[in-house]
Amino acid sequence: MSILQIINQIAADPSRNAKEAILTANKDNETLKAVFKAAYDPTVKYYLKRIPEAKSALGDAPRHMTIELPRALSNLSVLSERNLTGTAAIEYLADLLFMMNEDDREVISRVIVGDLKCGATDSTANKIWKNLIPEYPYMRCCLPKDTKLDKWNWKKGAYSQLKADAMFANLDIFKDGEVMLTSRNGSQFPITSFSGLAVDALETFPKGVRINGELQVMKDGKLLAREIGNGILNSVQQGEPFGPGEVPVYDVWDIIPIEFAVPGGKYEVAYSERWATLSGYLSARATVTDINSIRPIPTRIVYSLAEAYDHYFELTELGFEGTILKEAGAIWFDGTSKWQMKLKIDCDVDLVIMPWRRAGKGKNAATFGSIPCQTSDGLLEVYVSGFKDAKRKELHEMGDKLNGMIMTVRFNNIMRPKDNGMTSLFLPRYVELRTDKTEADSLQRVKDQFEAIVNKAKLGLI
Repeated sequence: MSILQIINQIAADPSRNAKEAILTANKDNETLKAVFKAAYDPTVKYYLKRIPEAKSALGDAPRHMTIELPRALSNLSVLSERNLTGTAAIEYLADLLFMMNEDDREVISRVIVGDLKCGATDSTANKIWKNLIPEYPYMRCCLPKDTKLDKWNWKKGAYSQLKADAMFANLDIFKDGEVMLTSRNGSQFPITSFSGLAVDALETFPKGVRINGELQVMKDGKLLAREIGNGILNSVQQGEPFGPGEVPVYDVWDIIPIEFAVPGGKYEVAYSERWATLSGYLSARATVTDINSIRPIPTRIVYSLAEAYDHYFELTELGFEGTILKEAGAIWFDGTSKWQMKLKIDCDVDLVIMPWRRAGKGKNAATFGSIPCQTSDGLLEVYVSGFKDAKRKELHEMGDKLNGMIMTVRFNNIMRPKDNGMTSLFLPRYVELRTDKTEADSLQRVKDQFEAIVNKAKLGLI
């Protein structure tokens, strides 16, 4: 059985247990093991945005040599180590694929894009082959319902911090002075593209620490929108340079000794102390020079859950995603912490669909981008998105039949009226069509429902 046949066998069974059983039965297959590592090791990149057609540089000359899959995997180091780039890299891969059989060619193509398309990725592979793919420590947040709010020491204050939804990054300053910038899953950013940030880091922080923060991009002194900045950062991570006037900025919120930043690691120092340490280094640096590539994340000390939600609403009304709330005594550890939470309020309302669509872009160009909806009194209007591909296609095929139907819409905040007096919602997403209803909620009904949920949230009841 070829490697592709094994992968397709894994893909054919939706059961996770079945997938693991197939991998276990093939755990002694060193080539299969190497394929999973080549596809999912976050420290290895191939720097190609597309898979070229398999063809030889000699044209349609007959194949004189067949390259087996193990050797082809080894040859990918030419790409991952950047020995060849650009057109030369594309031509090299095209020639490599030309000399492979059809099954192995498909496997290499999936490895390059980092997706074996079988529903089994790094975590599954590590269950079969221990420590095959590097794992990276990360402290995740809970939702409010999963936290220990009754045990928080509100008298000391909690830390309410902006969640800008930019690109998470660890900045490591090793004891030998090396600086490394990595994504959440361990993928490295080319530090030469972040040389200014690396210099600022070395001059601001001591050696032997890890900093947690979010990367954003400024252009000509102005902060770019999250989706634009993240797109640029993704391109830079793939080896592209920053464009003219584009510079990275790093908003930071935590600092720990680097020896604790390991899988299963724990650093038993209160967050209030870690934040004070981080802020102290940044303040001391600011008195020496006008540092602007590394900034403390916007933070407010709050003394109740109600104050925390007030801060959340202030920021969402400005267009930010929301806030992260941290208990003052919370320690750092690799895992999900019940002492820090992502504030979020979901409210569902019923709106009427209006008779026109916003055109889609990219893969949605043939359908639509969003659907306009209003309250029954016409005082609130939003463009709803958040459709899965199958649902988007279904709604598109309904066409004008959608006009006047009722849609349940989920949102996180009510936005202040615009210049035209029209109220809107923050992050409106599709939930379902209400074929059993013929009347939408009014603006007042929307406000009443949202207020009821907010009051419960401030009391810690949701």
